[in-house]
Amino acid sequence: FPDTSPGAMPVARASAPPAAPEAPATATGLRRGEVGVMPVRFVGSGSEYFRIWIVNLLLTIVTLGLYYPFAKARRLRYFHSHTEVGGHPLGFHGDPWVMFRGFLLIAGLIVASQVTDLIQPGLGALAFLVLMALWPVLWRSSLRFRLANTSWRGLRGQFDGSVGGAYFSQWPSLALVGAFVVFGVVSAFTAGPGREGAVLWVGASLLLLLLVSWLAVPALLLLANRYRINHTVYAGETFHFEGRFGQFMRLTLKTLGLMLVGYLVIGMLIGLAGILFGFDGLLGRGGAENERLSVGKLMSMLPLILAMLLLVLLGPLVLQPYLTARLQNLTWSHTQSPRLRFHSDLKVRQLILLRLKNGLLIALTLGLYLPFAKVAEARLRLSCVQVFHRVSPDALVSQGQRAHKEAAGDAAGDFMGFDVGL
Repeated sequence: FPDTSPGAMPVARASAPPAAPEAPATATGLRRGEVGVMPVRFVGSGSEYFRIWIVNLLLTIVTLGLYYPFAKARRLRYFHSHTEVGGHPLGFHGDPWVMFRGFLLIAGLIVASQVTDLIQPGLGALAFLVLMALWPVLWRSSLRFRLANTSWRGLRGQFDGSVGGAYFSQWPSLALVGAFVVFGVVSAFTAGPGREGAVLWVGASLLLLLLVSWLAVPALLLLANRYRINHTVYAGETFHFEGRFGQFMRLTLKTLGLMLVGYLVIGMLIGLAGILFGFDGLLGRGGAENERLSVGKLMSMLPLILAMLLLVLLGPLVLQPYLTARLQNLTWSHTQSPRLRFHSDLKVRQLILLRLKNGLLIALTLGLYLPFAKVAEARLRLSCVQVFHRVSPDALVSQGQRAHKEAAGDAAGDFMGFDVGL
């Protein structure tokens, strides 16, 4: 469906800005020169998507994964067609056979790296580096394919980013991979007895890795969003991303701080349980007397089990919703074109509560609630997005039709124009 994660958010949304005119008298948040606002909403239902999801799942299993691109095309077609901007639905026109081509390419590269590693241990890492070197080209291809096959009111999006721009936008991730390689090489060559200065070299390379990681994440988020959004065109409108490095750095640090606080609280709970029930009981020790008291021993281990469960669930139920909501708001609220502007106001608390509810129902239904959960989250996240316009959407579409005809199928027909799945 039209994803709003860092890897896919602008691709799905940037091609769906304008829509039917709304009454400006009831619109809120208008800036100078803006004449109206178009709401974004998802109108699909869990029961409808469940039928698509269960068929996709069964056919993917039966075909040993080969049906995945076709399942993805059906999923995207459903979520796009049930996403309305100003009362008009999006459209997805991707050819699943073209998507199958991209799927085979990525699958082939991954299988080749695994086979190479089995034949000659260590060469798998080299194959992985080759994949990373090709990744910006594949990513650009995916952006071109997705936008060329996403439409709104009869007009498809376009992506005019260059290969060089793709590599520049991905240099933080490439630098991070390079830092990992340096750390691995230094650790390998300095390991073993009699290696003087090994600790110093390993420590220095680890410090380099941490420093690059700390800077690479916000830089990657900024550059990737700039590349994706600044080269997105719809109806003659070229979009622009106005986010700054400091905003992504603050978001990264806040997420890291939230993670550390969560781990600290869970660690304190484990310590408190150890004080109340005894660390020997928590660790499963205590001699013959505790062995006889099996029920008491199990009860003493219960706090540790619960604490470990909280540790596992902290990421998907708290950290991920926090980062997702903040990224959606930051990205969309800083995206605009000369005549269109986006705004997102997704509350972290709403997304966390929804994830908690969905997680519980998925566990109780042994996974069968998953399609209903995806529909519920799509409905919440898209309902928080608005599109403000400075001209009538009808006039915007009419003006864009003339210039759009020449390049409508260019991206889809490109040799590298296929979806690789991000």
